[in-house]
Amino acid sequence: MKVGCFSSGCYSALKLAGMRTFMKFFRFWLPPAAFAALIFWLSSLMGAQPAPFFHWLKNFDKVIHGTIYAVLGWLTLRALVVGESMRFPAGAVAAFLICSAYGASDEWHQSVVPGRESDPYDWLADSAGALIAIVSLYRPYTSRAISRVDG
Repeated sequence: MKVGCFSSGCYSALKLAGMRTFMKFFRFWLPPAAFAALIFWLSSLMGAQPAPFFHWLKNFDKVIHGTIYAVLGWLTLRALVVGESMRFPAGAVAAFLICSAYGASDEWHQSVVPGRESDPYDWLADSAGALIAIVSLYRPYTSRAISRVDG
């Protein structure tokens, strides 16, 4: 008779739990992590500027910042609310704080990249984009039916 975690049943349970954790990470946390890595890579491009045909729109880069961080806000909210089963208000606050902090760190990163500069208004646009996405998802993520479909 086998006793303890050396039995095949205990090993199988641990292996299954590890696989579930890996799949949860892969399904819910990899998308925001990969998108954050893409943001980091884009902000490390030396002297990157928006396309020339957008120069006639004053501060169009703020729209780009807001849109990019809206996507990051949605991905982070999804990971917290659906992947980690957080209730919406707590998940929304956590997602906003994560995205806002990442936006601040991205602006600091740009300040040390040659040809780039940091702008606090870019950080505000990052935070506003994340906040707009998170607030606009209040209804879908508080509905059980939609949460089940997404998760």
